[in-house]
Amino acid sequence: MKLFTLTANGDTEVGDTTGAGLHCHAAGTWGSGTLTLKISPDAGTTKLALRDSDGDVAWTTDEMVNFEVPAGYKLYLSLSGSSGADLDVYVGSTDSKLSGIAFA
Repeated sequence: MKLFTLTANGDTEVGDTTGAGLHCHAAGTWGSGTLTLKISPDAGTTKLALRDSDGDVAWTTDEMVNFEVPAGYKLYLSLSGSSGADLDVYVGSTDSKLSGIAFA
């Protein structure tokens, strides 16, 4: 598990996915912001919002989400619309025996 502290809008690289399940827990001061997970198939040139059956994987309050991304993608945390945010975001594997990500 790794901690990322987000204080400004923009994309923060998490690392390269390995195909195992992941979880992301975000808590702190949101400053009216939205946190979205993005993936890139081409080392960051193209970034796509991670989606599930309800739409983009995004949230605006303290929460934890579980998700899976195939191996070979770069994962990003994307904060937008915030003013004065101070978020602690933890990203880790949902399986203690597997590493779901090679952190940047």
